[in-house]
Amino acid sequence: MSATDTIAAQSAALASGEQSSRELLDAALARIAGAIDLNAFVSVDADAAKAMADAADARGAGDRLGPL
Repeated sequence: MSATDTIAAQSAALASGEQSSRELLDAALARIAGAIDLNAFVSVDADAAKAMADAADARGAGDRLGPL
């Protein structure tokens, strides 16, 4: 996945197993870190986000909770 992929493309990659929640999160965290000078985020709780991504991956693609 690239930084320019749409949410729809990322959702499809998750559903197909092409990408994991953790992989998408790691890419997002890398983009945040790369733009830290913009001060666009007041707080980033990477540890909590990683725990949630790991939990989502453990549930598996077949256990989707919904589009949001």
